[in-house]
Amino acid sequence: MKGHEKVKVCIEIIELIYLFLLVHAARLLQTLSAVQGQLRDLEEENGISRRRVHELEMELEECKREVARERTRLFEREELSIRGHGDTSSRSGSGNGRGKAKARDTTTAGGREAIDDVRLHERYKEVVEEKKGLFPIASQQNSSSYPQF
Repeated sequence: MKGHEKVKVCIEIIELIYLFLLVHAARLLQTLSAVQGQLRDLEEENGISRRRVHELEMELEECKREVARERTRLFEREELSIRGHGDTSSRSGSGNGRGKAKARDTTTAGGREAIDDVRLHERYKEVVEEKKGLFPIASQQNSSSYPQF
């Protein structure tokens, strides 16, 4: 091979390498563009997830406060019920017929109060169970959070 032919072959090889690089550069740019689009989508999804986790955490805190209020109300009613029964038993020991009638009326009111207490206690249990269901959701959201960019 003469020097002239060697240069011609080298030029052809360089042209092929150039075309190869152009093709791969275009593919690389397309891939890079696709990755940037996916990253943008993930960042948007991450923001939405973080807002939802925050909303769930706020809801959970409100539920905790609601459970505390229900528990306090339940304990207050139980305390009033115990005090009411104590007053009733001390009054029912008196000797006249009117005292017995009052004791029966108080007992009837106490029965209604006991029913209210049962309903309140059932409602309390419902609220607690409902709120317990939020803990796994919040922890799942926190554990699957996306990396920040």
